[in-house]
Amino acid sequence: MMSMHDQVALLSQEHSNVESRLFLLSDALEESDDGDVRWREETVRDVLQYMAVHLLEHMKTEEETVFPYGTRMGLANLVTDLTNQHDTLRHDLSHLLEELARNWPGMKEGGNAFVALLQDHIAQEETAFFPLIDA
Repeated sequence: MMSMHDQVALLSQEHSNVESRLFLLSDALEESDDGDVRWREETVRDVLQYMAVHLLEHMKTEEETVFPYGTRMGLANLVTDLTNQHDTLRHDLSHLLEELARNWPGMKEGGNAFVALLQDHIAQEETAFFPLIDA
């Protein structure tokens, strides 16, 4: 079994991997439309497919490992907030994958909201949660 310190270090590394893909997603969503949107659509599709596998597994790991530990440490309210954010991220990711297949132009607003929420979520875990459970 992995120590809590090692688990937090692994999850932080996964955050870095997700953040690098969020940068690509944001760029693809924000690029001005010059008529050739194929690269943008492919980038968005690739990033969302990555998230559908890796982000979902990452959140499941957090919920099974560090969240119960945080709850035992008296951080139940924070864990509840983070879990609720996970639920929202799952819902939003599912919606974005459906939207990508149907309505590429409609992706921008939802995609940008997803990026912002996930960036804020990662920052909250890295600055307000992980330091408390990895002390």
